Amino acid sequence: MQKIFIISEYSGNGTYYYRARNPQKYSKRYSIDSNVNFKKNIFFSQTRNFKKILDSDIVIFLRPLKKENLKLAKLLKKMGFLIFVDNDDLFSQIDKNSSSFEIRRLRQDKNNIKLMKMAHGVLCTNDCLKKQFKKYNKNIQVFDNYIDFKEFSQNIEYKKNIKNNKNILICGSAINKENLHPFNLFLKKLLARNKKIKLYIFGTEKGYMGTLKQTFNNNRVRFIKKKPFVQYPKTLAKTNCNICLIPRKENIFNKCKSACKFLEMSALKIAVIAKGFKDNKSPYQKVIKQGKTGFIAQNYKQWDQKIKILLNDKQKRDQISQNAYEFVKNNFDIVQNIAYWDKTVTSLVRNSNISYKKIQKSRKPFSKKTIHSLKKQLGLVKEKKFKITIKKIFSLINPQ
Repeated sequence: MQKIFIISEYSGNGTYYYRARNPQKYSKRYSIDSNVNFKKNIFFSQTRNFKKILDSDIVIFLRPLKKENLKLAKLLKKMGFLIFVDNDDLFSQIDKNSSSFEIRRLRQDKNNIKLMKMAHGVLCTNDCLKKQFKKYNKNIQVFDNYIDFKEFSQNIEYKKNIKNNKNILICGSAINKENLHPFNLFLKKLLARNKKIKLYIFGTEKGYMGTLKQTFNNNRVRFIKKKPFVQYPKTLAKTNCNICLIPRKENIFNKCKSACKFLEMSALKIAVIAKGFKDNKSPYQKVIKQGKTGFIAQNYKQWDQKIKILLNDKQKRDQISQNAYEFVKNNFDIVQNIAYWDKTVTSLVRNSNISYKKIQKSRKPFSKKTIHSLKKQLGLVKEKKFKITIKKIFSLINPQ
Protein backbone atom coordinates (compact mmCIF):
# COMPACT_ATOMS: atom_id res chain seq x y z
CA MET A 1 0.00 0.00 0.00
CA GLN A 2 1.53 3.29 -1.11
CA LYS A 3 1.70 6.11 1.41
CA ILE A 4 0.36 9.60 0.75
CA PHE A 5 1.13 12.68 2.80
CA ILE A 6 -1.17 15.70 2.35
CA ILE A 7 0.21 19.16 3.13
CA SER A 8 -2.53 21.70 3.84
CA GLU A 9 -2.21 25.41 4.62
CA TYR A 10 -5.53 25.27 6.48
CA SER A 11 -6.55 23.13 9.43
CA GLY A 12 -10.23 22.48 10.11
CA ASN A 13 -11.90 24.19 7.16
CA GLY A 14 -14.21 22.86 4.46
CA THR A 15 -11.50 22.35 1.86
CA TYR A 16 -9.50 20.16 4.20
CA TYR A 17 -12.62 18.19 5.13
CA TYR A 18 -13.58 17.40 1.54
CA ARG A 19 -10.17 17.05 -0.07
CA ALA A 20 -8.06 15.47 2.70
CA ARG A 21 -9.93 14.31 5.75
CA ASN A 22 -12.59 12.25 3.90
CA PRO A 23 -10.09 10.36 1.68
CA GLN A 24 -7.83 9.91 4.71
CA LYS A 25 -10.68 8.36 6.67
CA TYR A 26 -12.04 6.04 3.99
CA SER A 27 -9.38 5.24 1.37
CA LYS A 28 -8.87 1.49 0.94
CA ARG A 29 -5.99 1.66 -1.51
CA TYR A 30 -3.70 4.26 0.04
CA SER A 31 -2.37 4.91 3.52
CA ILE A 32 -2.93 8.65 4.01
CA ASP A 33 -1.57 11.06 6.59
CA SER A 34 -1.44 14.84 6.78
CA ASN A 35 -0.08 17.81 8.73
CA VAL A 36 -3.48 18.46 10.35
CA ASN A 37 -5.34 17.15 13.36
CA PHE A 38 -8.88 17.67 12.09
CA LYS A 39 -10.70 17.01 15.36
CA LYS A 40 -8.54 19.46 17.32
CA ASN A 41 -8.29 21.94 14.43
CA ILE A 42 -4.50 22.22 14.69
CA PHE A 43 -1.39 21.64 12.58
CA PHE A 44 1.17 19.03 13.51
CA SER A 45 4.70 20.23 14.23
CA GLN A 46 7.06 20.61 11.28
CA THR A 47 9.34 17.98 12.81
CA ARG A 48 6.62 15.39 12.77
CA ASN A 49 5.64 16.45 9.27
CA PHE A 50 9.12 15.95 7.88
CA LYS A 51 9.56 12.50 9.38
CA LYS A 52 6.27 11.37 7.89
CA ILE A 53 6.94 13.02 4.54
CA LEU A 54 10.20 11.07 4.24
CA ASP A 55 8.25 7.90 4.92
CA SER A 56 5.74 8.61 2.13
CA ASP A 57 5.68 7.85 -1.58
CA ILE A 58 3.35 10.62 -2.77
CA VAL A 59 3.00 14.19 -1.46
CA ILE A 60 -0.16 16.15 -2.23
CA PHE A 61 -0.14 19.92 -1.70
CA LEU A 62 -3.67 21.06 -0.92
CA ARG A 63 -4.44 24.57 -2.24
CA PRO A 64 -0.77 25.61 -1.96
CA LEU A 65 -0.25 29.38 -1.90
CA LYS A 66 2.73 29.94 0.36
CA LYS A 67 6.21 30.37 -1.04
CA GLU A 68 7.69 27.96 1.52
CA ASN A 69 5.52 25.15 0.16
CA LEU A 70 6.69 25.90 -3.37
CA LYS A 71 10.29 25.57 -2.17
CA LEU A 72 9.47 22.39 -0.29
CA ALA A 73 7.77 20.87 -3.34
CA LYS A 74 10.85 21.52 -5.50
CA LEU A 75 13.11 19.86 -2.95
CA LEU A 76 10.83 16.87 -2.50
CA LYS A 77 10.59 16.40 -6.25
CA LYS A 78 14.38 16.27 -6.48
CA MET A 79 14.42 13.79 -3.63
CA GLY A 80 12.26 11.41 -5.65
CA PHE A 81 8.74 11.95 -4.40
CA LEU A 82 5.68 12.11 -6.61
CA ILE A 83 4.28 15.63 -6.22
CA PHE A 84 0.62 16.44 -6.86
CA VAL A 85 -1.45 19.58 -6.34
CA ASP A 86 -5.11 19.50 -5.30
CA ASN A 87 -6.97 22.74 -6.11
CA ASP A 88 -10.66 23.44 -5.57
CA ASP A 89 -10.62 27.16 -6.48
CA LEU A 90 -9.43 29.40 -9.30
CA PHE A 91 -7.24 31.77 -7.31
CA SER A 92 -6.12 33.82 -10.30
CA GLN A 93 -9.72 34.95 -10.92
CA ILE A 94 -10.79 36.02 -7.41
CA ASP A 95 -13.10 39.04 -7.51
CA LYS A 96 -11.76 42.16 -5.77
CA ASN A 97 -14.87 42.20 -3.56
CA SER A 98 -14.30 38.64 -2.38
CA SER A 99 -13.00 38.06 1.13
CA SER A 100 -10.25 35.97 -0.49
CA PHE A 101 -9.01 38.81 -2.70
CA GLU A 102 -6.08 39.34 -0.33
CA ILE A 103 -4.65 36.11 -1.69
CA ARG A 104 -4.54 37.50 -5.20
CA ARG A 105 -3.36 40.93 -4.10
CA LEU A 106 -0.36 39.36 -2.42
CA ARG A 107 0.34 37.44 -5.64
CA GLN A 108 0.18 34.12 -3.83
CA ASP A 109 -1.77 32.70 -6.75
CA LYS A 110 1.55 32.82 -8.65
CA ASN A 111 3.03 30.33 -6.18
CA ASN A 112 0.03 28.08 -6.80
CA ILE A 113 0.53 28.26 -10.58
CA LYS A 114 4.28 27.58 -10.31
CA LEU A 115 3.63 24.54 -8.16
CA MET A 116 1.06 23.21 -10.63
CA LYS A 117 3.60 23.61 -13.44
CA MET A 118 6.32 21.66 -11.67
CA ALA A 119 4.04 18.98 -10.16
CA HIS A 120 3.63 15.50 -11.66
CA GLY A 121 -0.13 16.04 -11.78
CA VAL A 122 -3.10 18.13 -10.61
CA LEU A 123 -6.32 17.06 -8.94
CA CYS A 124 -9.33 19.39 -9.11
CA THR A 125 -13.06 19.40 -8.40
CA ASN A 126 -14.70 19.96 -11.81
CA ASP A 127 -14.26 20.34 -15.57
CA CYS A 128 -14.33 24.14 -15.31
CA LEU A 129 -11.14 24.07 -13.24
CA LYS A 130 -9.64 21.37 -15.45
CA LYS A 131 -10.08 23.61 -18.48
CA GLN A 132 -8.37 26.51 -16.68
CA PHE A 133 -5.48 24.38 -15.39
CA LYS A 134 -4.65 22.62 -18.67
CA LYS A 135 -2.21 25.37 -19.61
CA TYR A 136 -0.18 24.60 -16.48
CA ASN A 137 -0.16 20.80 -16.42
CA LYS A 138 -1.23 18.11 -18.88
CA ASN A 139 -1.89 15.47 -16.21
CA ILE A 140 -5.16 16.64 -14.64
CA GLN A 141 -7.81 14.46 -13.00
CA VAL A 142 -11.24 15.52 -11.70
CA PHE A 143 -12.72 14.33 -8.43
CA ASP A 144 -15.77 16.18 -7.15
CA ASN A 145 -16.44 16.93 -3.48
CA TYR A 146 -18.29 14.19 -1.63
CA ILE A 147 -19.80 14.53 1.83
CA ASP A 148 -19.53 12.15 4.78
CA PHE A 149 -23.30 11.78 4.68
CA LYS A 150 -23.90 9.96 7.95
CA GLU A 151 -21.69 12.41 9.83
CA PHE A 152 -23.90 15.29 8.67
CA SER A 153 -27.33 13.63 8.69
CA GLN A 154 -27.00 12.35 12.26
CA ASN A 155 -27.21 15.98 13.40
CA ILE A 156 -30.81 16.31 12.20
CA GLU A 157 -31.83 15.35 15.75
CA TYR A 158 -30.66 18.80 16.90
CA LYS A 159 -33.27 20.54 14.75
CA LYS A 160 -36.22 21.43 16.98
CA ASN A 161 -39.54 23.24 16.59
CA ILE A 162 -39.16 23.69 12.83
CA LYS A 163 -42.73 22.82 11.78
CA ASN A 164 -43.99 26.34 11.38
CA ASN A 165 -40.89 28.47 11.76
CA LYS A 166 -39.65 30.75 9.01
CA ASN A 167 -35.92 30.61 9.68
CA ILE A 168 -33.78 31.35 6.62
CA LEU A 169 -30.05 30.69 6.43
CA ILE A 170 -27.16 32.11 4.41
CA CYS A 171 -23.75 30.65 5.18
CA GLY A 172 -20.19 29.97 4.05
CA SER A 173 -18.28 31.56 1.21
CA ALA A 174 -21.42 33.24 -0.15
CA ILE A 175 -21.12 35.75 2.69
CA ASN A 176 -18.84 38.42 1.30
CA LYS A 177 -19.21 41.73 -0.49
CA GLU A 178 -18.89 40.08 -3.89
CA ASN A 179 -21.88 37.75 -3.49
CA LEU A 180 -24.06 39.18 -0.74
CA HIS A 181 -23.79 42.94 -1.07
CA PRO A 182 -26.03 43.20 -4.18
CA PHE A 183 -28.49 40.85 -2.41
CA ASN A 184 -28.80 42.86 0.82
CA LEU A 185 -31.52 45.26 -0.37
CA PHE A 186 -33.66 42.31 -1.46
CA LEU A 187 -33.20 40.67 1.95
CA LYS A 188 -34.17 43.88 3.78
CA LYS A 189 -37.39 44.11 1.75
CA LEU A 190 -38.08 40.42 2.43
CA LEU A 191 -37.72 40.95 6.19
CA ALA A 192 -39.90 44.06 6.07
CA ARG A 193 -42.73 42.21 4.26
CA ASN A 194 -42.72 39.17 6.50
CA LYS A 195 -42.33 39.88 10.22
CA LYS A 196 -42.08 36.18 11.09
CA ILE A 197 -38.86 35.57 9.15
CA LYS A 198 -35.65 35.18 11.08
CA LEU A 199 -32.44 35.44 9.03
CA TYR A 200 -29.32 33.57 10.16
CA ILE A 201 -25.99 34.65 8.69
CA PHE A 202 -23.47 31.93 9.53
CA GLY A 203 -19.74 32.26 8.99
CA THR A 204 -19.38 35.97 8.34
CA GLU A 205 -15.87 37.22 7.60
CA LYS A 206 -14.65 39.66 10.28
CA GLY A 207 -14.03 42.41 7.76
CA TYR A 208 -17.59 42.23 6.45
CA MET A 209 -19.36 41.61 9.77
CA GLY A 210 -19.56 45.32 10.70
CA THR A 211 -21.04 46.24 7.33
CA LEU A 212 -23.72 43.56 7.62
CA LYS A 213 -24.64 44.55 11.16
CA GLN A 214 -25.15 48.14 10.02
CA THR A 215 -27.15 46.97 7.00
CA PHE A 216 -29.37 44.64 9.03
CA ASN A 217 -30.05 46.63 12.19
CA ASN A 218 -32.77 44.16 13.06
CA ASN A 219 -33.25 41.81 16.02
CA ARG A 220 -34.55 39.16 13.59
CA VAL A 221 -31.13 38.91 11.95
CA ARG A 222 -28.68 36.74 13.86
CA PHE A 223 -24.97 36.39 13.21
CA ILE A 224 -23.07 33.18 13.92
CA LYS A 225 -19.27 33.20 13.91
CA LYS A 226 -17.24 30.78 11.85
CA LYS A 227 -16.72 27.39 13.46
CA PRO A 228 -14.08 24.70 12.91
CA PHE A 229 -15.57 22.28 10.41
CA VAL A 230 -15.76 19.50 13.00
CA GLN A 231 -18.36 21.63 14.86
CA TYR A 232 -20.09 22.88 11.73
CA PRO A 233 -22.84 20.25 11.10
CA LYS A 234 -24.16 20.37 14.65
CA THR A 235 -24.06 24.18 14.80
CA LEU A 236 -25.82 24.33 11.44
CA ALA A 237 -28.60 22.02 12.61
CA LYS A 238 -29.10 24.01 15.81
CA THR A 239 -30.06 27.13 13.83
CA ASN A 240 -33.38 25.31 13.20
CA CYS A 241 -33.44 26.71 9.67
CA ASN A 242 -35.47 24.97 6.99
CA ILE A 243 -34.51 27.17 4.02
CA CYS A 244 -31.03 28.11 2.78
CA LEU A 245 -30.29 30.82 0.20
CA ILE A 246 -27.08 30.62 -1.86
CA PRO A 247 -26.49 33.88 -3.78
CA ARG A 248 -23.50 33.98 -6.12
CA LYS A 249 -22.16 36.61 -8.48
CA GLU A 250 -21.91 35.27 -12.02
CA ASN A 251 -18.20 35.10 -12.83
CA ILE A 252 -15.59 32.52 -13.76
CA PHE A 253 -14.43 32.12 -10.14
CA ASN A 254 -17.93 31.09 -8.99
CA LYS A 255 -18.48 28.90 -12.04
CA CYS A 256 -15.47 26.89 -10.90
CA LYS A 257 -16.86 26.40 -7.39
CA SER A 258 -18.47 23.13 -6.30
CA ALA A 259 -21.93 22.55 -4.84
CA CYS A 260 -20.82 21.77 -1.28
CA LYS A 261 -23.46 23.96 0.37
CA PHE A 262 -26.21 22.06 -1.42
CA LEU A 263 -24.74 18.76 -0.20
CA GLU A 264 -24.49 19.97 3.39
CA MET A 265 -27.98 21.49 3.52
CA SER A 266 -29.56 18.46 1.87
CA ALA A 267 -27.97 16.08 4.38
CA LEU A 268 -29.70 18.13 7.10
CA LYS A 269 -33.00 18.38 5.19
CA ILE A 270 -32.71 22.13 4.65
CA ALA A 271 -34.32 23.15 1.34
CA VAL A 272 -32.04 25.15 -0.98
CA ILE A 273 -32.62 28.06 -3.34
CA ALA A 274 -29.40 28.77 -5.28
CA LYS A 275 -28.26 31.31 -7.86
CA GLY A 276 -28.44 30.19 -11.45
CA PHE A 277 -26.26 31.66 -14.21
CA LYS A 278 -27.45 32.71 -17.66
CA ASP A 279 -25.24 30.11 -19.37
CA ASN A 280 -26.52 27.39 -16.97
CA LYS A 281 -22.99 26.85 -15.61
CA SER A 282 -23.62 27.60 -11.96
CA PRO A 283 -22.34 24.63 -9.88
CA TYR A 284 -25.85 24.32 -8.44
CA GLN A 285 -27.51 24.01 -11.82
CA LYS A 286 -25.57 20.79 -12.27
CA VAL A 287 -27.09 19.09 -9.20
CA ILE A 288 -30.43 20.77 -8.43
CA LYS A 289 -33.51 19.49 -10.25
CA GLN A 290 -35.83 22.49 -10.39
CA GLY A 291 -38.77 22.08 -8.04
CA LYS A 292 -37.75 18.54 -7.05
CA THR A 293 -34.48 18.74 -5.11
CA GLY A 294 -34.39 22.52 -4.74
CA PHE A 295 -34.86 25.73 -6.67
CA ILE A 296 -32.68 27.77 -9.02
CA ALA A 297 -33.28 31.54 -9.15
CA GLN A 298 -31.71 33.85 -11.73
CA ASN A 299 -33.24 37.19 -10.78
CA TYR A 300 -34.88 38.86 -7.79
CA LYS A 301 -38.40 38.11 -9.03
CA GLN A 302 -37.56 34.39 -9.12
CA TRP A 303 -35.89 34.57 -5.70
CA ASP A 304 -39.07 36.12 -4.31
CA GLN A 305 -41.32 33.52 -5.93
CA LYS A 306 -39.28 30.52 -4.76
CA ILE A 307 -38.93 31.83 -1.20
CA LYS A 308 -42.71 32.36 -0.96
CA ILE A 309 -43.33 28.78 -2.11
CA LEU A 310 -41.02 27.33 0.56
CA LEU A 311 -42.28 29.64 3.30
CA ASN A 312 -45.98 29.07 2.66
CA ASP A 313 -46.16 25.48 1.42
CA LYS A 314 -44.78 23.21 4.14
CA GLN A 315 -45.70 20.04 2.24
CA LYS A 316 -43.75 21.21 -0.82
CA ARG A 317 -40.80 22.28 1.33
CA ASP A 318 -40.70 18.93 3.13
CA GLN A 319 -40.92 17.02 -0.14
CA ILE A 320 -38.08 19.01 -1.71
CA SER A 321 -35.83 18.62 1.34
CA GLN A 322 -36.56 14.86 1.47
CA ASN A 323 -35.86 14.46 -2.26
CA ALA A 324 -32.57 16.35 -1.90
CA TYR A 325 -31.67 14.26 1.15
CA GLU A 326 -32.15 11.03 -0.81
CA PHE A 327 -30.36 12.42 -3.90
CA VAL A 328 -27.23 13.40 -1.95
CA LYS A 329 -27.26 10.19 0.06
CA ASN A 330 -27.37 8.09 -3.13
CA ASN A 331 -24.97 10.14 -5.24
CA PHE A 332 -22.59 12.20 -3.10
CA ASP A 333 -21.70 10.07 -0.09
CA ILE A 334 -17.91 9.65 0.16
CA VAL A 335 -18.35 6.16 1.65
CA GLN A 336 -19.93 4.98 -1.59
CA ASN A 337 -17.49 6.88 -3.81
CA ILE A 338 -14.11 6.43 -2.13
CA ALA A 339 -13.12 3.79 -4.71
CA TYR A 340 -13.48 6.53 -7.33
CA TRP A 341 -11.04 8.74 -5.37
CA ASP A 342 -8.56 5.84 -5.20
CA LYS A 343 -8.88 5.26 -8.96
CA THR A 344 -8.47 8.98 -9.68
CA VAL A 345 -5.21 9.20 -7.72
CA THR A 346 -4.00 5.99 -9.35
CA SER A 347 -4.70 7.60 -12.75
CA LEU A 348 -2.63 10.62 -11.72
CA VAL A 349 0.25 8.31 -10.86
CA ARG A 350 -0.02 6.34 -14.10
CA ASN A 351 -0.27 9.48 -16.23
CA SER A 352 2.71 11.17 -14.60
CA ASN A 353 5.58 12.04 -16.89
CA ILE A 354 7.72 9.44 -15.17
CA SER A 355 6.72 6.38 -13.19
CA TYR A 356 7.26 6.17 -9.44
CA LYS A 357 9.96 3.52 -9.81
CA LYS A 358 11.88 5.66 -12.31
CA ILE A 359 11.62 8.66 -10.00
CA GLN A 360 13.14 6.62 -7.19
CA LYS A 361 16.06 5.64 -9.44
CA SER A 362 16.60 9.18 -10.70
CA ARG A 363 17.06 10.80 -7.30
CA LYS A 364 19.75 13.45 -7.38
CA PRO A 365 22.32 14.09 -4.65
CA PHE A 366 22.13 17.22 -2.50
CA SER A 367 25.04 19.17 -1.15
CA LYS A 368 25.35 19.49 2.64
CA LYS A 369 24.42 23.14 2.21
CA THR A 370 21.15 22.20 0.51
CA ILE A 371 20.33 19.61 3.18
CA HIS A 372 21.04 22.13 5.90
CA SER A 373 18.80 24.62 4.07
CA LEU A 374 16.02 22.05 3.98
CA LYS A 375 16.32 21.32 7.69
CA LYS A 376 16.51 25.03 8.48
CA GLN A 377 13.40 25.71 6.40
CA LEU A 378 11.51 23.09 8.37
CA GLY A 379 12.85 24.29 11.71
CA LEU A 380 14.88 21.14 12.34
CA VAL A 381 18.40 22.52 12.71
CA LYS A 382 18.23 22.69 16.52
CA GLU A 383 15.67 19.92 16.97
CA LYS A 384 17.27 17.36 19.30
CA LYS A 385 14.36 14.96 19.32
CA PHE A 386 14.57 14.57 15.56
CA LYS A 387 17.41 12.09 15.28
CA ILE A 388 17.63 11.77 11.50
CA THR A 389 21.14 12.83 10.42
CA ILE A 390 22.45 14.41 7.23
CA LYS A 391 24.04 11.06 6.42
CA LYS A 392 20.66 9.37 6.79
CA ILE A 393 18.98 11.97 4.54
CA PHE A 394 21.70 11.39 1.90
CA SER A 395 20.95 7.66 2.01
CA LEU A 396 17.27 8.41 1.42
CA ILE A 397 18.07 10.67 -1.52
CA ASN A 398 20.68 8.35 -2.99
CA PRO A 399 19.58 4.76 -2.34
CA GLN A 400 22.38 2.32 -3.15
